[in-house]
Amino acid sequence: MMGQTKEAEKMTSHIVSEETGCLECYRLLSAIYSQQEQHRKALDAIDKALELKPKDPKVISELFFTKGNQLREQNLLDKAFESYKAAVELNPDQAQAWMNMGGIQHIKGNYVSARAYYERALQLVPDSKLLQENLAKLDRLEKRLQEVREKDQT
Repeated sequence: MMGQTKEAEKMTSHIVSEETGCLECYRLLSAIYSQQEQHRKALDAIDKALELKPKDPKVISELFFTKGNQLREQNLLDKAFESYKAAVELNPDQAQAWMNMGGIQHIKGNYVSARAYYERALQLVPDSKLLQENLAKLDRLEKRLQEVREKDQT
């Protein structure tokens, strides 16, 4: 598999060197780098695609979503959150971005905010087991926090 991604990287890089305005080439290059776990390079490729200023808001939204994923992989959660936020501003139906914003807030301990983002995503994909599980985890965390608070007051 690694040999195939290296070959794909080589071919796509060659195309980009000859055709710098190839948005899909940068997206493909980003996916290849991501597969190789070279998230900094993947992020650079997405940034180059964004610099091309595509006209379609859904394409821009997808680019911001992908950028958020690369930032999240590098544990740059605040920047990832901002990128996901840009994605949903352009495409409010981007359920995965809402869910990822919820996940970031969840990790940071902002449970009220996390719940709001998870519930927004759940409106878009009501059958999502993962979202239901995340909301159940929040319920358990909030219950434990409430128990600790009550214990501290006695």
